[in-house]
Amino acid sequence: MLCYVTKSNAQRNGLIMNEVAKEFPDVTFDHTLVDAMMVRMLQDPESLDTIVATNLHADILSDLAAALAGSIGIGPTANLDPSRTNPSMFETIQGSAFDITRKGVANPVATF
Repeated sequence: MLCYVTKSNAQRNGLIMNEVAKEFPDVTFDHTLVDAMMVRMLQDPESLDTIVATNLHADILSDLAAALAGSIGIGPTANLDPSRTNPSMFETIQGSAFDITRKGVANPVATF
């Protein structure tokens, strides 16, 4: 199941997934508002497989997912451009962490 997250009651641009879903009849799609997704991640995480969201929402949700897994520094994330006109980016969730630069203490597991 692919669950796409929007704030479509306030931001209509997320509804494009309804059109994309029609192209993939074999994939089960679910739609959840971002605030409800946070509750679902906490109370029913086994109901989730793949989550798709805009960068704004995914940034917050990926931090929550990493914290639920044990540490914000071990979660991977991806920013994908399906049109392939811009590069896609894969990174760890923790952000820049300039405070530990060159100290040899960063955990690289999310990059694998």
